[in-house]
Amino acid sequence: MISVRKKLKKALSLHQQGHLVDAAELYQDIILRSDPSNVDALNLLGVILQAAGDLEAAVTLIRRATELAPDYAAPHVNLGNALRVSGQLEEAAESFEKACKLEPNKGEPFNNLASVMNEMDRYFEAKESAEKAVALAPALGAAHNNLGNALLGLGEKEASIECYRRAINLDRADATSH
Repeated sequence: MISVRKKLKKALSLHQQGHLVDAAELYQDIILRSDPSNVDALNLLGVILQAAGDLEAAVTLIRRATELAPDYAAPHVNLGNALRVSGQLEEAAESFEKACKLEPNKGEPFNNLASVMNEMDRYFEAKESAEKAVALAPALGAAHNNLGNALLGLGEKEASIECYRRAINLDRADATSH
């Protein structure tokens, strides 16, 4: 019998290779047969379900992961993403804020928070989050784009254009490096 750890490693490998159905089956097997409280399996199965469009199930699974491991940032980021896609922007912002507190030195959670704040027309908060994301991850084009959106929302057109230019240049450089 394969250990939970080995199943999870295999599932993650399949997930990263784009074999989502096979990965989901292994995550489900872990949750249903071996370890119903496996945070990684709950979180990652939720990510797959979100990609497949089953937002309700995705939110349920990822929320369970955050309850089981409240100090683990990744499920909070993924919950925020699932909530955002499902239109629950306030809850998404709360989830991203938790991730920012848990990983104050990573740009991704701050970028996600900036994005959802822009969607809610909360441009000052979006600007603060995007500036933090840019400071932490200066090569993250999406952070510069979110900063541009926030600045544009605040009426700072010239500054927003500069942010958009940086975002385009970073994204172009990233695309050519692969």
